[in-house]
Amino acid sequence: MLINNICAYIALVSLSALIAFVVINLIHKYLYDLVKELVKLSSAAIFYVRALAICLVSLSLANVIGSKFNLKQNAHFMEYVFGIANDLEEVFRHIGLFLLGYLFLITLLVVVLKHKHD
Repeated sequence: MLINNICAYIALVSLSALIAFVVINLIHKYLYDLVKELVKLSSAAIFYVRALAICLVSLSLANVIGSKFNLKQNAHFMEYVFGIANDLEEVFRHIGLFLLGYLFLITLLVVVLKHKHD
């Protein structure tokens, strides 16, 4: 049914946005404190945290925008669940890769600025 495909798509978009916001909330305070201590500018810390938030939300929503739910009319509930889980796998993969790159960037920032202050 069309209504089931629409509901599954709305659930997928909601879950991917929720995942991004959970990751942001887990990292936000510690990243802000770290960058503020290193750079000594609160505006730079706010910039890095907001850049992280914008990138994570954009990345998670970009992964699910193109997904399609074209399941048959007599599809069971678990087929919709597996379809959502399949698309969420891509969201987790891309968020993980982005966080790995962001961690590398912040590590370089810490090494360079810590060496500069010493």
